[in-house]
Amino acid sequence: MSYRQRRLGLVVMIWLLVILSLGGARTPLPRAGGLQGQALAATPSPPPLVLSLEECIRRALEQNPEIREARAGVQVAQSTRDAVAANRYPQIDLLAAIGPSPRARGNHLFSPDEKDDIVITDIFARIDASIIQPLYTFGKLSNGIKAATHAVQVEKAQVRVKSAEIIRKVAEFYYGLVLARELQTLLSEAQTELDKARRRIQQLLEEGSETVTEMDLFKLDTFRGQLEKFLNEANKSAALALAALRMTIGMAPGTPFDIATKRLVPEKYPLQALSEYIETSRHLRPEFTQLREGLAARKALITVARRAYYPDVFIGVIAGLANADNRTDIDNPFIHDPFNESFATPILGLRWSLNFAATAAKVRGAEAEYRKLLEKKALAETGIPVQVEQAYREIVEAQQTITATEKAYKAARKWLVAAQANFDLGIGEARDLAEAFTEYLKMRAENFRAIYRFNLAVARLEQATGMSTQEYHR
Repeated sequence: MSYRQRRLGLVVMIWLLVILSLGGARTPLPRAGGLQGQALAATPSPPPLVLSLEECIRRALEQNPEIREARAGVQVAQSTRDAVAANRYPQIDLLAAIGPSPRARGNHLFSPDEKDDIVITDIFARIDASIIQPLYTFGKLSNGIKAATHAVQVEKAQVRVKSAEIIRKVAEFYYGLVLARELQTLLSEAQTELDKARRRIQQLLEEGSETVTEMDLFKLDTFRGQLEKFLNEANKSAALALAALRMTIGMAPGTPFDIATKRLVPEKYPLQALSEYIETSRHLRPEFTQLREGLAARKALITVARRAYYPDVFIGVIAGLANADNRTDIDNPFIHDPFNESFATPILGLRWSLNFAATAAKVRGAEAEYRKLLEKKALAETGIPVQVEQAYREIVEAQQTITATEKAYKAARKWLVAAQANFDLGIGEARDLAEAFTEYLKMRAENFRAIYRFNLAVARLEQATGMSTQEYHR
């Protein structure tokens, strides 16, 4: 076999290995609804809105519908608290009615009309009113307000829980897009080298060289098609990542948008001791805030349920006014005519529900809800530190992998240069050159993936400790 034939075989072998290695190094990105189209406009389009990671996070916290939903939950809880607190003030009830009025003439001694012989000749109008001011509820009212107030804090903490999730998602999609573009660059560079090899083969064919054949060109075109396939998949992954990021930050469809970061590099994140992060999570993690406030609310509701055994003491005024023109107005206070009267009087009273069995059931239910939340708190106290440690260990592992793969791809690069030189001098083997080239590309891709995992682990640790929302919820 001639030198040129050996070189052509080497080119074919190298690019086959490149395609297979890069195809296996593709990193799946989180899926999101919709595709980011690449429209070819005849008229100049406005420049895209370019956002950094920080800007994407801030926009997501303002525009994301999940966070807006959580904020609406706070407003619902606040309205419930206000409704409970309103029971401290006088409660006014008013009933106004009109209806048919039986005729009644005469006085308390004689009437030409009979009670059983009803003659409707007119209508009556009546108004009944009451003003009730609670005096003492044995703690039902005060503890109800306390429970509702703690419920507001639970919903506010839920906003932070949802915000932390969205911040992590933004980081995941943002870094995923940068990773996809880095892999696109690797594939594009490989495509460029393959095109150079094809042009060289075409030139040799046109010169009538016997060292190459049309079959060599067909093989190369086949590899070229496979490479285009992998590049198209990389383009799709980048488009999906951009679409997912657009959706998460609430960017309107059709708005030109891109990210500011061009290269995938590790975030600067000095790692502290694991115990410090675990302790931080106990103070900052919004789930712990939810549990503390929830337990306080449940405890107050237990008191409300238990105090239902006692009455409510109140003062007030009750009044009534009725009039019917077809009935004689009799002033005798011992004669009651609901169609024609007026009265008003202050009152002091008790309101008491004597269904003690139902009250006991409500007490047991409130106590069970409290115990259930206690168990949830116990689970969080053991589970959240595990989440913190998991993210911490992922950072440590990713740091070590970044260092190892960086050394590996730099060594592979030196290996590749040496193998190319030896082969050009005719003292190297094609297998050595192919292995060096393949390992370089694989290690470079693995280094990118390690950086992506590191940055994502940092985002997860920030979420696990509760630190991710500190800057945005002060």
